[in-house]
Amino acid sequence: MTNRKNASQHLSTTTAGPLTSNLTDASLCATGAKNRVKRLIGLLASLRLTVILLAMGIFIVFAGTVAQIDKGIWTVTDQYFRTGLAWIELRIFFPRQWDIPGGFYFPGGWLIASVLLVNLLAAHLMRLKIRALGSRLIFGLILILLGSISTSLVIGQGVEPNQIDAGFSPSWRIGRQLLQGSGAAVLLLLGCLLLFQNRAGIVLLHSGVVLIIASELITGAMAVEATMTIAEGETVDFVDHSLDYELAVIDKSAPDHDQIVVVPHSILHKAASTGHKIQHKLLPFDLQVLRFMTNSDLQISTDELQQQIDLLDQHVVQLQSESEQITNDQLNTLDGHRHMLQKQLELVRRQIDVSPITSGAGLRWLIKEKPQGAGVGQMDKDAPGAVIRFLDKSSQQSLGTYLVSLWFYPNFTGRQVNEPQIIEVGEQLYTLHF
Repeated sequence: MTNRKNASQHLSTTTAGPLTSNLTDASLCATGAKNRVKRLIGLLASLRLTVILLAMGIFIVFAGTVAQIDKGIWTVTDQYFRTGLAWIELRIFFPRQWDIPGGFYFPGGWLIASVLLVNLLAAHLMRLKIRALGSRLIFGLILILLGSISTSLVIGQGVEPNQIDAGFSPSWRIGRQLLQGSGAAVLLLLGCLLLFQNRAGIVLLHSGVVLIIASELITGAMAVEATMTIAEGETVDFVDHSLDYELAVIDKSAPDHDQIVVVPHSILHKAASTGHKIQHKLLPFDLQVLRFMTNSDLQISTDELQQQIDLLDQHVVQLQSESEQITNDQLNTLDGHRHMLQKQLELVRRQIDVSPITSGAGLRWLIKEKPQGAGVGQMDKDAPGAVIRFLDKSSQQSLGTYLVSLWFYPNFTGRQVNEPQIIEVGEQLYTLHF
């Protein structure tokens, strides 16, 4: 009996030891993983991280602002703000005549905003706890749901026109939206008070910051900037993308449809930089981009100057035939004005003659390159253009060198200029639009 009892005790000792050890190891692993997660969340929720991110945001905004001295507002937006990593040139911080080389990489606006969004959510997860139970919890959640729905409706009405505003001034619409937004804010605040008590204001303010950050990320990734030009009595079923441009080659030979091939402006820009030809089986010719202008200014056309001179001559003849009281001073003034117009016409023709353009609207219109719109001062849209030599696919002989420009697109100029250009390949005619 004694030996059996001792054996039983020995067996119990030897079997219980490993089980206890395994349970202890698993518990330690689970505790260690939980602690690591807590430390990670604590790091992400750190107030120090918040301050660093805000300082980085201030710096990237400053860098993007001074960069607009040389670049357009949309270029800066893409390169500094709507990007994860921004390349910042050193020269933007110094007088431009110094021409400081080099630069450095810096977190872009999207990366800073994304980390700040995670920082805010982690801070709420760590520090803010719901302090309501029972009916107080239910009523708080209902109020927050109603406030969220009201906020969505107010935002939606700001985008879509409301028939209630018909016949009222814009100030009425703004006032109505402010009142509706205030009502939604009151519902959200009451819900936060029931759930978070004295922390309600912090929760509501931080939720507003989260909404702003999320809306910018969604807008930057999905929004499309476009315009629709409609003349009186006209029906239109398309919009013009405000930031993407293309060269359209149109074949109108078919009686029931047009065959259109487009070349994006990014390909034109790259071809001008590298000197490579643009070749594609769908294009009826090859393209050699001699020059690409990111922005340009429409000066004046030779036809318009000649028309002004002809009208001035007719006016002088009319004055001389209808009135005997016209003085020599008046004639000298009109003659001086005509001489000025004639000199301007000759200057424009000389500038066109020295250009490589051999065909199309570029023989009549003078267009000069200018810097991109900086987003300050006169808020003009950029008007890109290019000088392109069209080449026969087989012989590579020139079919003509054309100036294509957004200035020749009627929707861009409010239908004041309409210059479709025709190019002939064999017996086939194609229309060019930029």
